[in-house]
Amino acid sequence: MVREMGETRPERGEALLTIVQGWLESTGPTTAEELAGKLSLSTQDVNGVLLQLESQGQVLRGRFRPNSALSTHDSSLDSVEWCDRRLLARIHRLTIGKLRREIEPVTAAEFMRFLFQVPIHGSVLLLALLALPYLFAALSLGILISSKANSQAEAMQLAFLPILPSVFFSGYIFPRETMPALFKPISYLIPATYFINITRGIILRGAGIKHLWTDGLALFAIGTILLIIAARRFQNKVIMA
Repeated sequence: MVREMGETRPERGEALLTIVQGWLESTGPTTAEELAGKLSLSTQDVNGVLLQLESQGQVLRGRFRPNSALSTHDSSLDSVEWCDRRLLARIHRLTIGKLRREIEPVTAAEFMRFLFQVPIHGSVLLLALLALPYLFAALSLGILISSKANSQAEAMQLAFLPILPSVFFSGYIFPRETMPALFKPISYLIPATYFINITRGIILRGAGIKHLWTDGLALFAIGTILLIIAARRFQNKVIMA
């Protein structure tokens, strides 16, 4: 019936080429012997077709499977693995993506939980939310320092001045309850004091917003005051210039 329609049967070599290429596009890395077993063909015929596809740039040869039991010293065609070029590129992209996900950075909270075995009893989202006023206060302080400094070197030197008070008076090292009465009022002017209260409250006690909103409000107020002072200093510099 095919001959009556004027069509010719494909040659054996062309049919083998189509069949082998179709299987390689869907099976992934394989050897000529494995492919010959699936297609009930001789290994010699499959090797010939694979060499033809390789010359056309359709397939690549190599050792692609890490758990392959093939000897690495055997270089015969029967031991070489073959894979479709486009399929191999897709496998490579997926493998690289999987490896990147395995080594992607974790959050500070996850790292702290893993390294120091410190459980987080509160909400990480609340911690991130209340960190924004602290960042605002720190940036406002940086703008104030830059308004005072006349050069980058001077700004870097002035930036070290708030570090020691933040370490010693914020409760980071020494509890504020044990401070002398003379130094305790200074701690209320340091943004780190309120942020340490926030982190300890969320991480250790699982405190909520109703217990920590005053610390966030204090940070926002300090940042606003510092930003207003910095803006006025910049305005005076512009007028004097």
